Amino acid sequence: MDPARRFYRPPIFRRLCGGLLLLVLCLRLGYVMTSSSHSRHVPVSGREYFVDSIPDTCHLFLTDPSGQPFKIRIIGIAQPTNDTQWSNLGRQHLQTLCKGKNVRLRLDRRRTDIDGTWLSHVYLDDQLISYSLAARGLVSVRANPSDSASILRQLRNAEAEAKRNRVGFWNHSAIETTAPVRDLTSSR
Repeated sequence: MDPARRFYRPPIFRRLCGGLLLLVLCLRLGYVMTSSSHSRHVPVSGREYFVDSIPDTCHLFLTDPSGQPFKIRIIGIAQPTNDTQWSNLGRQHLQTLCKGKNVRLRLDRRRTDIDGTWLSHVYLDDQLISYSLAARGLVSVRANPSDSASILRQLRNAEAEAKRNRVGFWNHSAIETTAPVRDLTSSR
């Protein structure tokens, strides 16, 4: 067998590999349409949107002025995953703060997450919503290198202040444990 022909790939194989590579790149870059559960609406930075509902501390369902609904995730924060008490308090605070009101979005370099949900900083009047949540110890700050450095600095300062003052879930004495405590005084 000719050594040059040993590595020969037929044209159909090259086209198939090229097509698969292109598909993977498109999926990775987000050019493929998202699922029907996510809106195809593109939010505009600086525009006001109406807050319809708040499913948790990090997400908002909004409606644009034309009535088109869509979902966003607030950039830079993460809700407590294993503590429903603080998650509920964070959601309640967010509902009190902005449900039924107009909020302004500020999109960052990263536009969507891996699920296709829009990512944005959210302002009520001139107040950064995520700052309010971090300052009350209802969320933790989760940084991504592509997020706005100045806003993340503000969020980290708010979180540090909440930790220092033992506010929210940083107040370890306020955390209730559900594990049974073993009585060491009883006889065996």
